Amino acid sequence: MRLTPLALRSLPAPPSPPHLRPTHMHKHLMAQLCGLHTFMHLTTHVSLICHKTCRDGSDCTDLFPSDLQSLPADRLVAPFLTLCPELCMVMEDDEACPHQDSDGSEADGEEPDEKVDLAAEAKINGVKPEIVGYACAAINAKEFYKKQEIAWIPEMCLKYPQELEDRPDLSPAAKECVRHFHSWGAEARAPEALCRSHPALLACGVLPAARDPLAPARLLACLLAALRAHGTSTHTHTHARTPCPSGPVSPTAQRLSAGVSGVHVCINSTDQHLHQFYTKLGFAEAARDGGRVFLARTF
Repeated sequence: MRLTPLALRSLPAPPSPPHLRPTHMHKHLMAQLCGLHTFMHLTTHVSLICHKTCRDGSDCTDLFPSDLQSLPADRLVAPFLTLCPELCMVMEDDEACPHQDSDGSEADGEEPDEKVDLAAEAKINGVKPEIVGYACAAINAKEFYKKQEIAWIPEMCLKYPQELEDRPDLSPAAKECVRHFHSWGAEARAPEALCRSHPALLACGVLPAARDPLAPARLLACLLAALRAHGTSTHTHTHARTPCPSGPVSPTAQRLSAGVSGVHVCINSTDQHLHQFYTKLGFAEAARDGGRVFLARTF
């Protein structure tokens, strides 16, 4: 499996033997080099994975009418893809791709198709890897919510007018998604103390069919490393313009001075799948507010 930042696109690397193919990061090219089509292709797949896992780990297709199938993804993952794609990663399963020997021929002895442009088509030996997971984050949850209020929620209120709640074919889950956009200011948020100690916000989804049982942990590790790097960089630029405070510095302040050091997720209290999923990845329950549960971890 391979991990690819959504705002970037990796060039194919020489394949390793099947028994030495861990999930790993590649060097990347900027998204502009691959064009809008590739970016939209990736975002479509991320939204599809969200759709296939957002119902307590299973597909939610039957909860939404055919013309509103985009509702759950527009609520849960599309804001990350739109507002902070630099911190969105996808995981690709390339196990189904035929591997080549070191001399360039395929494992079964057949010659590869010379017409296949690997870099341009984002394929491995002529086969497009399947995207089986994603992880998205925002450096600062409070700022991310403000950005949504300005640049995302108004568009969603137009796309999903409040009158949709009167439709008889909408399930309670679909109506709750529509209500989410029109009651944005009343939505439950993480407690202030949690936002200070774990300011980053994260969302992650992996298809149950993913071959590598350690794939979610690898995916999270890469995203946390990116969060740490972005947070440290942000702090460095801010610190250069801000005088150092006088007097003793608390251990918490010292820890936060290194950049982002904590992340939290928000899930429904009834979603046992996600609760177990994040618990296995080192998250612990930090707070509850109505029907929402907030889990957090440091890094």
